[in-house]
Parts: sequence; C-alpha cells; structure tokens
Amino acid sequence: QFAQAEAIWQQGLQDCWFEPRQAAEILRQLGEEARRKGLLDCAIANFETALTLLPEEPTLANALGITLIQARRFDQAIPLLEGAAARGFALAHTNLGICYFQLGDSTKALMQFALASQKLPNDATAQANHRRAQDSLRR
Repeated sequence: QFAQAEAIWQQGLQDCWFEPRQAAEILRQLGEEARRKGLLDCAIANFETALTLLPEEPTLANALGITLIQARRFDQAIPLLEGAAARGFALAHTNLGICYFQLGDSTKALMQFALASQKLPNDATAQANHRRAQDSLRR
C-alpha cells in the first residue's frame, strides 16, 4: 500500500504545481513513513529531494541524517547534521554524537553530546547520552 501511495504522490508532484514548502512537506511525510517501514533507501531519496527544495531547512537535514544513521552511513550523515546544528537545530548535536561514537571518536562524540545537553537541558535523551558518554570516557 505504501508503494502505491508514494507512486500517486510522486506523480502528483510531477503533474501539479506545489509551493516548494508544500512539496517538501509531502516528501518529508513520505520519507518518514518509508523510514518507519524500514525502507531506508526510499526514505533517503524522499528526504534528499525535499532538501533540494528547501536546502536550508534544518529539520529536513536532521531527518535525512537520522535515516543515514539507521543505514549506518555515518560519514554521509555528519555534514548534514553539522548543517542542521549550525542552523540552530539543537537535537542534531545528539545525532552527531551518535555518528562520532559509532565511528569510534569518543572525544567528538562527548563534545556533541555535551552541546546537546547544554542546549536541551530538559531533554531526557540529550542528558542521558551526555552522561553515558562521560561514563564511557572514564573507563
């Protein structure tokens, strides 16, 4: 059913005129649904297309970064997440920390988790990741 729905929306995006923000939102929703279904290549393609329409939108860059993390393509996720973080999307620091941790760079991971913790003081995930990173460096 998802493949059918996506095909209909993709055709609609080709045949009809949408404001860039509207088209990007449709593509974001398709990307989110594809990711939920484990269709990572499909999700990546939708997020990438959405980003071509709104290249400065940090939430899209973060969404693509998360999907690349799930696909274990950390090196590709990092520049997207760095851009999202630079544009004020604080949660991207947590995702950068995950990338660096997975790549074996504990120092950079801790730095990103610390930034997330500082910028998101009420976010339990940011706080827990920062504590875990600190604990792992002490060992």
